[in-house]
Amino acid sequence: MIKKVFLHIGLHKTASTSIQNSLANSYDRLKNNNFLFPLFYLNNKRIVNHSIPFFSLFTKNPANYSANFNLNITNRKDIEEVHSNYLNQLKEQIKAFKGENLIISGEDISRLTCTQLESLKYFLFDLTNAGIEIEVIAFVRNPVDLVLSLIQEMVKHGEVIDDLFFKAAERVKNRYQSTFSKFIEIFSKESIKVYRLEDAQKHQNGVCGFFVSVIGGSEELQQKVTLFYSNRSITYEGVRFLSAINKKIPFRINGKINPERKTISKADISKFPGQNFFISNADKHLIWKNSQVDLQWLYENFNVYYSAYIKGNNTNRTVFWGKESLLYFDSIIDKQTSKNKKIFLKCLVDEINVQFKNYELKEMIWTLRYFAVLKKRIGTSFFPKGYLYDYFKWFFCLIFCHLRNIFK
Repeated sequence: MIKKVFLHIGLHKTASTSIQNSLANSYDRLKNNNFLFPLFYLNNKRIVNHSIPFFSLFTKNPANYSANFNLNITNRKDIEEVHSNYLNQLKEQIKAFKGENLIISGEDISRLTCTQLESLKYFLFDLTNAGIEIEVIAFVRNPVDLVLSLIQEMVKHGEVIDDLFFKAAERVKNRYQSTFSKFIEIFSKESIKVYRLEDAQKHQNGVCGFFVSVIGGSEELQQKVTLFYSNRSITYEGVRFLSAINKKIPFRINGKINPERKTISKADISKFPGQNFFISNADKHLIWKNSQVDLQWLYENFNVYYSAYIKGNNTNRTVFWGKESLLYFDSIIDKQTSKNKKIFLKCLVDEINVQFKNYELKEMIWTLRYFAVLKKRIGTSFFPKGYLYDYFKWFFCLIFCHLRNIFK
């Protein structure tokens, strides 16, 4: 009989995917140790992020939920069928479980309104028993690191990087107070446990080992839960290129999935090697300054403290779109349609235009040679309209760089 529910609500960009996959991969081991982490299936695909069933079940407009939209589950009948399927799977697993602890983990649960959270609470009571204890678990992150991660995630989901910093910065400005206030109202402050991601990462078994420890799992269980690492950060080159593709070929057109996006692998683009994605120290300072009220609220209510942000050292000279990145471009360009090859090439040229003047002489020469070969493989030329200006601009940058070296 279930006596306690651990409701892990993320937050977003705090290793939730790693935790969920680790728990799912240790389903039997957890079950044998008195913990049930439900698994769901849709179209024979395993679902380990409980956001997908639970947010869909309790949000006002499940048809607009991205997880449903991307699977074309948008009409009322299909949504009702999917919801019924989720509920049946959950009830069957709980019925077969003889232990006392239920783990629900979904970062989108943090997006539910107070009214929706109250419905979720009473749903959990009805599903188990009215006397259960519900403990809400959340991880928080330094707001500067959070913005860096959010920008990357927003680009992955189809946004264009232009002015994206300000959107991401606004999202974290009052993030903790606005989120946790809802849970305090519905579940009480005492039932909410908040931990710093930075502390969890120091656990000998990583974030998942830390999570198992805070839900009361033994040291042996912390060590044996299968570790899953989800390193989704992408490089500066990957962010810039994916953003450029999003601008040329958007994810959605008139509220529907753009069919042209089906021919493009977002995963391939996200794997671009190169430099770490970054924002300026001035932007870091702005985020830190704007987060002070929220961080003070977090400390006063949950005794979670961030004292400062170390600016870090942006190297004086960093080469973007260097040899490694361009060679990787070779590995993905041949997979594209003829139309997409030209779009990819134009996006790459636009990015090189921004960075070429910062290259050293050897890098300039290598890049010019690279494009001379690449144009033949793609089946286009720099000399018809659109590329003549770019190519000659790079050539004259090379000459200038050479002369500068001579007269130093």
